[in-house]
Amino acid sequence: IDNAVEAALRGSPPRRVSVTIRAEAQELLVRVADSGAGIDPERIGDLFTRGWTTKNEAGHGIGLALVRQAVNRNGGRIDVACDEELGGAAVEVRLPVCGRGEGARAGARTGGGEGEGRGGRGAGTGARAGAAARGGLGSAG
Repeated sequence: IDNAVEAALRGSPPRRVSVTIRAEAQELLVRVADSGAGIDPERIGDLFTRGWTTKNEAGHGIGLALVRQAVNRNGGRIDVACDEELGGAAVEVRLPVCGRGEGARAGARTGGGEGEGRGGRGAGTGARAGAAARGGLGSAG
């Protein structure tokens, strides 16, 4: 959300950020979109690289890398695209919904070390597919 707010503030009025959290069938959807400049499709894969940032100040470039790691560890998926309504970037996370108490047990059963993803649900479309085809992470999971 912090990245979206900063991007919207750097953009032209009206400056907006949209946050959606919704349960859908067997998934939890968390979507953050902004009215900023958006993300160059060629750079989508870089967003999840620890230390990569569009900001000039030190101390940035870890947030989305950590989000991706958490999403992967929980069998989810993360997509980045241009938001058609606001015009900036949109980051969408989908996490599987477990029954009461199953999440902790499933994590203990499957293990999974640092960097291991259990998702692999496809690369998405548009700019996301292009980034995935080039080895990027337009859709990571």
